Amino acid sequence: MAQNTDEILIRGFSKERQRLLVSRGVPGQDMVPSRARIDVSECLVKIEPNIPRIMPKLLTASRQYKSLARIMESPLRSSYTLGIGSFPSDLRAKHLAQMIMSAAIDQCLEHRRPGRSLPLWHRVYGGLSDNLRDKPIQDMPCMLIISNVTEGSSNYKLEKVRDLLEKFSEIPRIVITGGQPPCDLFGNKLFMPLRAALFLGPDNRIKEL
Repeated sequence: MAQNTDEILIRGFSKERQRLLVSRGVPGQDMVPSRARIDVSECLVKIEPNIPRIMPKLLTASRQYKSLARIMESPLRSSYTLGIGSFPSDLRAKHLAQMIMSAAIDQCLEHRRPGRSLPLWHRVYGGLSDNLRDKPIQDMPCMLIISNVTEGSSNYKLEKVRDLLEKFSEIPRIVITGGQPPCDLFGNKLFMPLRAALFLGPDNRIKEL
């Protein structure tokens, strides 16, 4: 099952789990390195949302960590929307999303529900079409992770993300972004509510006192 919430780590997966994650859409080139051992509490940085006409509400690293701990304890608990961002790229956000996805796989396998399949990772691209959005699905995944989107993405891509969040509103949804806090993406571009947000920095960032 999920990791001990006293210490949430980004760690490498077994070969078997890597194959399963890739089969469910995780990009192989973005897989958590096999020898990784990163303490998430050391990576989270405070979020100061930059949303016009909205009074910014500081989201501290400790508050983010508490939200993550609740999710890791039971990743399929409800139909929440989680935004995960990292800088300077979205790679560390992808790594954390993989940890949540793996925990969701464990919970899904332990508590099978008819008509629900394992978590699904989906990359959105430019253009008008999107197979996951436009075609009917046989089994609803128990969780959807959406990647390859930023605040600077095209309107076509942002519209796809909005449609996917609506289509899969009955399950947990995670949106991964890079460069800016996920609150800004949701507040300025997607115009959709966000249940929780996580924002991670690199190892060499300036430490906040």
